[in-house]
Amino acid sequence: MISQGQGMLLVFFLQLAAGGAFSLLLTPPAERVGNNFYRMMAATYLAAGLIALSVILFSADRAALLQKSLISAKLTNEFGPIIPQAFGVLLILISIVSFIQTRTVKQWVWGILGVVGIVSLLDLAPVFLAEGAPPAVAWFLAGGVLTSALSLGGILSAMMLGHWYLVTPTLSLKPLKTLVVLAGASLLAQLVFLGGGLYATSKGIDADLVRLVVAKPGFDALCFWIRVLVGICGGVVVAILTFRTLDKWRNTQAATGLLYVGVIIVFIGEATGRYLLAYKQLPI
Repeated sequence: MISQGQGMLLVFFLQLAAGGAFSLLLTPPAERVGNNFYRMMAATYLAAGLIALSVILFSADRAALLQKSLISAKLTNEFGPIIPQAFGVLLILISIVSFIQTRTVKQWVWGILGVVGIVSLLDLAPVFLAEGAPPAVAWFLAGGVLTSALSLGGILSAMMLGHWYLVTPTLSLKPLKTLVVLAGASLLAQLVFLGGGLYATSKGIDADLVRLVVAKPGFDALCFWIRVLVGICGGVVVAILTFRTLDKWRNTQAATGLLYVGVIIVFIGEATGRYLLAYKQLPI
């Protein structure tokens, strides 16, 4: 089985690659934003995908990883979890096409790739379930990792798209506002899944662990409250302020500055959440 540190890297970067690819479905057409925008986005999410893929490929025991996967275990017994590996290969191929072609890959292709990435997250979610966890925990964990992927991809794509309004000021604000809404709504949904996951966990054999992480002063509790107050609640506040800046004042520079802050705090929140998932097997 992969180590806890590898598990943390796997979930974080797979979420970023999957959510980022899906978020490109909401960005402006290449004819308006330019091919270089999509090349930059492809390079960013390819880097994240390669990190996640390398964790799987260099895992000391891919067979054990395969056995706990949701879908791949039913498809193959030789190559490890095939679904996330297929996502990695498709991401590489689509990114290469984006780099070398004068006409960029269509947005719907990125959308399909994002769906494959989301299925990959579902495939690997059982790897991080504690033994004997109540069935409801699995559902809350799945919802949590999927909404985390959308918030990561949404906030980063929005920030990078905000820069493009300096290059192409005539772009409609609608795609940027849509990405901000995606990020904000995903963060709000995470609160629901996080609360539900902790409640379900507290009804099982890990009830003491929940109380320990949430209430007892220490590093784990610090990570938990950073995850909730900074990563999620802070991210929602930034999303609301950014949307108001775009809607009321149409100021893309100020909005991009806010999105910089949003990227930092959402990434911090996700890092602490993935730590608690990988090291404590808590669905947050």
